[in-house]
Amino acid sequence: MKATRPPVRNPELIRGPGTAYSAPSVTDDGTSTHVPAQGPGHRPAFYYQTDGTIPQISVAVAGAGTTFSAPARTYNPIGKLVTVAGPGNSLLFYWQHSESRPFNPEQVAPPDSIA
Repeated sequence: MKATRPPVRNPELIRGPGTAYSAPSVTDDGTSTHVPAQGPGHRPAFYYQTDGTIPQISVAVAGAGTTFSAPARTYNPIGKLVTVAGPGNSLLFYWQHSESRPFNPEQVAPPDSIA
């Protein structure tokens, strides 16, 4: 069996300095690349780009004071899923069905439940 090489990705600047305050989480759903990070004011920042297009598109996930960690993002064929540490060491989960707006918030664990 011949080994296959993954596609070559070219580096791209998503946003300029002062726009990401955590490590990003990167996933690819086969048609687009998704990059969430903690943004200014403890907001979850979410960017995506359909393969072969420019530029990255910014999507509002939640307001200020809602994100206190690097987000976790996973691929799901029915929508976008983002999980973050929230205020008071709570655990928050945001989901968006396909391309619908807005993201829907859910509290997974109450304050003081995560370290």
